[in-house]
Amino acid sequence: MQKLAPVIKIFFGILIVSALAAPPMHAGEYGIVPMDIQAALFLKLLGLNNDIAKGGNITIHVVNSEPFAKAMGRAIGKQIGNSKLAAVNNGSGAPVEKPSVVYIGNTNSLEELLNYTRANKVLSITGIPDMVRRGATLGVGSSGGKPKILLNLASLKREGVEINPALIKIAQIIK
Repeated sequence: MQKLAPVIKIFFGILIVSALAAPPMHAGEYGIVPMDIQAALFLKLLGLNNDIAKGGNITIHVVNSEPFAKAMGRAIGKQIGNSKLAAVNNGSGAPVEKPSVVYIGNTNSLEELLNYTRANKVLSITGIPDMVRRGATLGVGSSGGKPKILLNLASLKREGVEINPALIKIAQIIK
């Protein structure tokens, strides 16, 4: 994995440059990013969440996406800011114990999960671009064969999550 670190840094740099140069788009205009790339991107992006990056153990609750849970599970033990990814749980609904992040893998329980993340001040993330338009806070999608970071500012405010302003600069804002 250490051999991949320079590749991931280059990839993330290209992603930032392409995000800054891209015109605003609607979430429906994006494709799905492969799970391994989603996991790598979210590991970097979670470091831009001030609450998550400050230290401690991070848990991710994955809803209805076993492939994402497996991809992210391979990163258990990795540093995210000053924190460490400690656990990745996979389920079909809202978590029993409060996680650091909820990954929404399909639209079946979107409203229930967004109610949960907003009530508990937990960041919602997804790899389904249209769900960012529908209320998830942070997502990834592809456009022109390149991954893009998608951010719903209204949802960010509703979840009460504090992010590094650099995330706003590199993300496509979805309305």
